[in-house]
Amino acid sequence: MNISVIIPSYHTKRLTLLCVHSFVKNFKDCEIIVVENSNEKYNGELENIPNIKFINNDTKTVDSYANAEAILVGLEHCVNEDIFLAHSDSFVFEGFYDALCHKYNEGYRLIGTFVDVHPKRIKAYHVSGLLTQKKILKSVDLYPVSKNEKINSLRDNYTIETYRNLVDNLQDEYCSGVFMDVGDSITDYCRKNNIKMFCFENTINNPEIKIGREYNEIAQHCCVWNNKVIYLHKRRGTVGLINSLVFKKGTQSWNNNCTWEIKNDKWCDTLEKKLNEK
Repeated sequence: MNISVIIPSYHTKRLTLLCVHSFVKNFKDCEIIVVENSNEKYNGELENIPNIKFINNDTKTVDSYANAEAILVGLEHCVNEDIFLAHSDSFVFEGFYDALCHKYNEGYRLIGTFVDVHPKRIKAYHVSGLLTQKKILKSVDLYPVSKNEKINSLRDNYTIETYRNLVDNLQDEYCSGVFMDVGDSITDYCRKNNIKMFCFENTINNPEIKIGREYNEIAQHCCVWNNKVIYLHKRRGTVGLINSLVFKKGTQSWNNNCTWEIKNDKWCDTLEKKLNEK
């Protein structure tokens, strides 16, 4: 199976490089598209990687709109029909590609690494790691939809500044899961159209899983297949950022130089060792 991998990034060069190299090492014949939503410079660090495309999208932000836009931009550059959506803070282990192929051959066309557990969401397959098809993604409106009309108004008049100001004033609504974002929209579409869906076992959806607990300190969730760790995700996207640094008032969070790298050293150090294992 030939897969195109889309990796949106925002000032996460070290994370992104680790993510890319984990796909290169553990996937077969995949195409990788990195969409950088900041002005981050890679200085040729991706040049020697086969079958990779780097797109500088430079939206200067890291919200749900920017993530959707990055995916749409990446889609225009994909040559394959089967698309894997990752986050830059994801990491692939040996066996993940075979697991995806196994479930794909069973007829599943939405294959996820974990389901969003927020009580007010629709139990969607999270966009930090899912396999689907280009025709499905092109059938879905990937931009966020909200129960709050003030947020929906951005869809017709979106600028980074209006989005920032609105989210600053609506933090409770934003954090409470009013959004239908990329993962929600894809999941909802597949459910309504009877497209077969499958999600792997993982530590966030099944706390009883003991495999992969050695990664607890660095990963938000650990995906398991045949009693082996096959996929890690460090944190849960924008919600994690809301709770840490991006949307908090009175911080420098909206500064364009804001990065996710502040607390990522342990993650990167651990997985660099893993990547260098034979």
